Amino acid sequence: MTNNHRINITNRRTTVWRYICEGMQISQIAIKLGVDKSTISKDIKFLVKDSQKYLDGMARQTLPFMYKQSIEGMQAILFECWERYRKDGNGFFLKLALDCQNSIFNQAANGVSVLAVKKITENADALGLVGNNNSEIIQSVG
Repeated sequence: MTNNHRINITNRRTTVWRYICEGMQISQIAIKLGVDKSTISKDIKFLVKDSQKYLDGMARQTLPFMYKQSIEGMQAILFECWERYRKDGNGFFLKLALDCQNSIFNQAANGVSVLAVKKITENADALGLVGNNNSEIIQSVG
């Protein structure tokens, strides 16, 4: 496969993604791009798998770092709120401290949820259950 051909496929898939996001049906996309519906279906299968890889990478690498960074930032703000409240006695800092505490809790709870979903997905993948619904996804889009 030549480099130009790969570039054309990549460009077409980018356009297919955009059209899907705009709510177009497979048949409409095929007509608009002048290709067969089966080509668009294959592009969508590729895009689904690519999205799965992206989310898996986010769950494995980026999200834990982002959760840690966010929680530690909120803890620093919480500490500063209490310092300011002790110094000024301003109730606004108590409200902000409560908001920080709620944010920390929500972030921790969401992190646990993300890890639980990741574990379930890994177990389903090990059983060969992940990725078998691509045709259903494609049919719902089309």
